[in-house]
Amino acid sequence: MPERTLSTVGNAIRALDVLADQGPLRLTALAGELELGKSTVHLLLQTLREHGMVDFDPATRSYGVGLRVFELGATAIEQGGFGARLVRPMEELARRCNESVSLGVLNAGSVLIVQRIESSEILRADIRPGTRMPLRYSASGKALLATMTDSEIDLLLPESSLPASAQITLRDRDGLLGEIRLIREHDYAKQEEEFVEGISAVATPVFAAGGRALAALSIAGPSSRFDEARWSALLLPAARHMSELCGYRAQRGDLALNGAGHMSAGTRAGTAPRRKEDRSS
Repeated sequence: MPERTLSTVGNAIRALDVLADQGPLRLTALAGELELGKSTVHLLLQTLREHGMVDFDPATRSYGVGLRVFELGATAIEQGGFGARLVRPMEELARRCNESVSLGVLNAGSVLIVQRIESSEILRADIRPGTRMPLRYSASGKALLATMTDSEIDLLLPESSLPASAQITLRDRDGLLGEIRLIREHDYAKQEEEFVEGISAVATPVFAAGGRALAALSIAGPSSRFDEARWSALLLPAARHMSELCGYRAQRGDLALNGAGHMSAGTRAGTAPRRKEDRSS
């Protein structure tokens, strides 16, 4: 039997979600989006304003998300283990690869970006904290899927045919599972213009104490600068270091994905593909 919930609280959260996605909005527009009466939405907004969750602009008579939401979000990031202790290694990784570096978590069936270090390059991947990405077409999503068992993946992606993305017109789940098996072998995932045209990325999981997959660390940038060998060679040790900062301790050898939601020890883990010029040697 499902637990009882308060519809008023649910409507307030829905209002914040709509304002975050589409705001600022006037009362009538917000009430229309929520499919609630104007008087009900007005009371919700007044309560949220009183607690700093919503701001009101008298010049435009529109409502937007308040800074209190940002404060709570920052606290959630810190308490979730994604705070200051992980920013420094992310900054170092961004400096070394000269590309944007992100940390994403599994949330509501997609990847939610919770930390972001921007590249100094003018041409760069335009993704900010709060961005959501699909599990099946993002490097971070595929990296997190690789930590799960096939049955867990089936629960998240029950359809045999997966919707089209920017560059891929059709992909079935069996094809995705085949790609995930390769990700487990290489310890990182990649996507080349699957999520956004012109943007490519590599990603690998960050693990917490006990080997639980905590997040996915990624490097993303314009496809014209995509260097899988170099990016993955920088990414894997950075993720290993961040896992250690989050309490993960390898018992022996290097770290390797085992497709069961946590890390195992292995002899070949963390091995990036050889550069093109090295493959003939």
